[in-house]
Amino acid sequence: MAGGIAKTGNFNQNLAMKFDASGKLLWRHIITNNYVPAGFLNVFATNNSTFVGFVYEVFSNSTIPTEFITFDANGVVSSTNPVTNPINSNYVSMDNTGFLIAGNSGNGSEVYQRIENNNTKWTSVFPDNYPSSVTGVIENSDGSYIGISSSLYLSTFLKKIDANGNLIWQKPYMGFDIKAVPGGFLALLGTNTTVQLAMFDNSGNQQWVSTLITPNNVTEPVQNQGYFKVFVLDNTHFAFTTFENNNTLNVYVVDQNGNVLKKVNATPISAFNQVAITATSDKALFIAKTSFSINTMELIKLSGLTN
Repeated sequence: MAGGIAKTGNFNQNLAMKFDASGKLLWRHIITNNYVPAGFLNVFATNNSTFVGFVYEVFSNSTIPTEFITFDANGVVSSTNPVTNPINSNYVSMDNTGFLIAGNSGNGSEVYQRIENNNTKWTSVFPDNYPSSVTGVIENSDGSYIGISSSLYLSTFLKKIDANGNLIWQKPYMGFDIKAVPGGFLALLGTNTTVQLAMFDNSGNQQWVSTLITPNNVTEPVQNQGYFKVFVLDNTHFAFTTFENNNTLNVYVVDQNGNVLKKVNATPISAFNQVAITATSDKALFIAKTSFSINTMELIKLSGLTN
């Protein structure tokens, strides 16, 4: 697992770390660059033993660069590639030919941006009656994308766009994360008061929806989408995470029909914790939790979720 965070007290450094499957720290390096108060949004491993970290602009009208930073396992930076006309980013993914960045325009419109060969290939903006921001995207085999956005108000925030950023269809759903499965996709739907997992076919038609989870009116789903993720454990078991009013990161496991099989209280948490969650190859969840000041980091592996 590789990730990155801004080093507290110095806005020109990132801290990148890699762990093995048992949580043992393999290496830790400070990656120096200019003005990175948010740290890496994501870090990707390449085929040539290097890593690419995405640093993004987080303040409106700021001079903070949005760029991709390539570094090796010794923390040595080999290149920095700025993004022209950057957007407010919540999501970034890498494929064989480039990157997709998604988020909002700064005035509430959903935005998707495609980067290839260090150049912006296209940017697609989708205005809406309510402020919204893209929080999760999947890429289809034909190069099209399906994305979901969150907002305080329900609107057409589930969208499919083609490989050039043109709208194919849109549906009246909102939420926090999305994952591809055979025959369709899973979407973690929600507002500031409810969360539930839903299965859709590739045309955006809902096939089933899980039990409604009510986080007792906490507003964290809108403010901290990182707590609200969906994972494919295997073909018949899915999981999603929530932050609820008991100040706990909870994991719900559901079957292929949306029935909730179990709930696991994963770890105590607050709005001041930073959390990264990923699924592992052995059907477990790996959670990294830091304090706001990054004084400590806790690594948690949840196994036996499909038993």
